[in-house]
Amino acid sequence: MLTVALRRLLTLVPVLLAISFVSFLLLAIIPGDPAVMMLGADAPPPALEALRERLGLDRPFLERFLVWLGNAARGDLGASLYQHRPVAQMVLERLPVTLMICLLATLISLAIGLVAGIVSAVRRNKPIDHVVRIVSLIGLSMPDFWLGLLLILLFSIHWQVFPLTGFVPLSQDFLGSLRFFVLPSFALGLTLAGFLTRLTRASLLEVLSADYVRTARSKGLRERVVVLRHALGTALLPLVTVVGLNFGRLLGGAVVVESVFSLPGVGRLIVLAISQRDFPVVQAAVLYVAVIYTVINLLTDLSYMVLDPRVRYA
Repeated sequence: MLTVALRRLLTLVPVLLAISFVSFLLLAIIPGDPAVMMLGADAPPPALEALRERLGLDRPFLERFLVWLGNAARGDLGASLYQHRPVAQMVLERLPVTLMICLLATLISLAIGLVAGIVSAVRRNKPIDHVVRIVSLIGLSMPDFWLGLLLILLFSIHWQVFPLTGFVPLSQDFLGSLRFFVLPSFALGLTLAGFLTRLTRASLLEVLSADYVRTARSKGLRERVVVLRHALGTALLPLVTVVGLNFGRLLGGAVVVESVFSLPGVGRLIVLAISQRDFPVVQAAVLYVAVIYTVINLLTDLSYMVLDPRVRYA
């Protein structure tokens, strides 16, 4: 397993290089000039040219990318064009907020999806099964931002259960700050919960028809024991891969959810940096998100090898 882990780690290098190049290219071709954004459209052309030269924007694209790549290899991701702070520090300050939202969204989706999927599979073609399938389909169809606005309307404005504005950092009051994460985590996790519900149901129904499950039933074991002890473990193996792969979707959804709930996370930082054409901040944030996503997928692959010996020996 150690050899596989090292081999997978080596494959992360070209993946991160490709992601960095594509994101750098997209930032280079989007409309807008950082010099004009900083000095204004009425700035004299000599001042704009001087600022472009100071920022390195007058160089060819490939040269700028290679310079950035060399600095990034030394741990220098540059400084913000507006705040004049190291962008790595700015991203790391906001990263705990984004990771907390994604972690809570994953836990919420697992709690809802597993329970609903198991109930739906065990009560197949019963009224509860139809209700669960319809609700899960509705959850899959709801956009994150719309659900976030609906939760704000209900739980922050109408019932005033959760705060509408403000934020308490995790380092100051961990338990108190959790109140600000509940609604955005639900908004981000309910879509994944609908998908996990349908996946759990389909996987469990397939396992329940297997020969070893019928053998367990023929021995006189109770249905609860058959489902929880013999069938559920095998049925949940595909969920490991799905949760790992969908963590990237959660990171992407955090961009919208953080903007809706005004949370100081990496997603909101990316939106602000794009609007200001603060390219070093965007590039650093994308790189950090890409590293997290690739590492999560690596851990998912390794955990699958631990849970399923067939994959390990293959």
